[in-house]
Amino acid sequence: MEPLKSNPGCISSAKLYKEAKSDHGRISSAKLYNEAKSNHGCISSALLYKQEKSYHGCISSAKLYKQEKSDHGCISSAKLYKQAKSDLGRISSAKHYKKITLSLCP
Repeated sequence: MEPLKSNPGCISSAKLYKEAKSDHGRISSAKLYNEAKSNHGCISSALLYKQEKSYHGCISSAKLYKQEKSDHGCISSAKLYKQAKSDLGRISSAKHYKKITLSLCP
């Protein structure tokens, strides 16, 4: 997987992966929000991948939303869309899901 080159200010996938790993793949919503805020609202798909990995693979946007409600630590597709919207549409939920599916899922 490659970093989101077209989005200046994004944390590299490698860095996000390392941070998620050191936090046992369970970064809180508050930390995710702060990370995104300090990096111009860009979120790497590696971060979503780490959250999904702890649930045995890639999941749909609907499941991601349900997961957030029950686990209090995952990003819902609604939040992701809202974040992307405030970031001038750089990242759409659809693009994120597609990137995860094509680049990271078996």
